[in-house]
Amino acid sequence: MRSGNYRYDFKYLYPIRDSFLEAIKKLPIDEWVDINEFREQITMKNGSNFIRNALGTVLKKSDYDNWYYACSDSEFDYPLIDVCLMQYFATLGIIDVVIDSEFDDYGYREYLVNSYLKLTNFGAQVLGLVEYTNELIINNIPLKIIDNKIMVFDDMSNMEHTLFFDRFLTKEKDNDYIVYDLNFKGIAKALDLGITLDEIFNYLKDNTSNMPSKLVDDFNYYKSILNKVKIKEVTILEYPKEFASIIKDIKKVQSASCKTDEIIVINKKEQNEVKKALESKNIFCNMENK
Repeated sequence: MRSGNYRYDFKYLYPIRDSFLEAIKKLPIDEWVDINEFREQITMKNGSNFIRNALGTVLKKSDYDNWYYACSDSEFDYPLIDVCLMQYFATLGIIDVVIDSEFDDYGYREYLVNSYLKLTNFGAQVLGLVEYTNELIINNIPLKIIDNKIMVFDDMSNMEHTLFFDRFLTKEKDNDYIVYDLNFKGIAKALDLGITLDEIFNYLKDNTSNMPSKLVDDFNYYKSILNKVKIKEVTILEYPKEFASIIKDIKKVQSASCKTDEIIVINKKEQNEVKKALESKNIFCNMENK
């Protein structure tokens, strides 16, 4: 977009931001709300054109579109609401937001939009809606766990759980529940994402009253084998047979655990010392990983 007779003075943004803040104060605490409901609440209270009335007209980049089409709510008001929520209120911790990506009509340009938002406990304290406390407020919603199946009631209030498990577990719908399969493949994916076994176990323990003993045993087993098998980076010293006797006399090479007639696996930390030792015996050594 480009500006028409746009008012650049930031004082024109203050009443707009205040109207957003008043709408946020009316949100239920720690409950996810559809962004469309929030937008409708703002426009019903202030009128559909209140943002443009405050800021002035905004033109599209295309002169053709400016001549034939007006700038709609979704093209100006809604993006401004999204940006204000994401970059101002969410940054301050007053709200949490769920972000999705959308594309323009031609599928070329990707942009971020809000799907859901919720007033945080911290935000409610900052806005004076609840009494300030320095204790962490957690809204525990019990999970049902049967064997290795985690059952989450399919409701907006349980979005915290779905956002956590969706990252690494497969799921299916079963009547009113979302059922997650807590198997080894899912645990391995979580570890690849940087989620630890303790994080997963503690999350389950904190959000259920029926932690199955088999699941506890499974996690204990996972912890016992977690770091036993490793893939390590190694350094290979490759050479022709004619240099074999000279190379194998080098002290750092003698301690190598894996040797053939033309290849020796050496410690990466010792590769510079091996190179210097080879060159001291008038053998060029090319370090290909440099």
